[in-house]
Amino acid sequence: VALEVAHKLLYAQAEVADVMIKTDPAVKLSTALNLGPRYAKDLNKDNVEAAKLLDEHKNGWFLDPVFLGSYPAGLSHVYGDAMQQKFHDEAKYLKICDKLYSLGVNYYRGDIAFASNNELGFDKMLNPKGETSHLGWGLFWEPHYRNGLYDILNQAYANYHLHGLNRIYI
Repeated sequence: VALEVAHKLLYAQAEVADVMIKTDPAVKLSTALNLGPRYAKDLNKDNVEAAKLLDEHKNGWFLDPVFLGSYPAGLSHVYGDAMQQKFHDEAKYLKICDKLYSLGVNYYRGDIAFASNNELGFDKMLNPKGETSHLGWGLFWEPHYRNGLYDILNQAYANYHLHGLNRIYI
């Protein structure tokens, strides 16, 4: 159900973008997402793959359709039948990068990923030496981890600047 809700959210965003452009062709459309870096627990290849999948799950699920017109390839095998064919069929419609003025980034935290035997094949953990917020989230900002925001902004730029990412606002 969660995947369908997330897909419908992206679909609604594309619908609204079309209406707004038709209403005012000069409108400066933006979208804002909660993005965060995903780090592997260590350099074990399974944990590195887990971090990649967690990144696709948290960041790529929302960024790839908007900028690339497709969902992250690694998620098809992770989600299995829950990743409905219509998601792939409709993904091209979700590509609204050519209509966007900017991407807004809400940055709260990152995650440390490791391979797991759960249904997703990955899980996340807190840094055992790190501090947490009142919500129990690992802190990935200064002075606790000063490169988290830098890392996710660089990642977004590197992955999407050739696909219509023009501006990033934090």
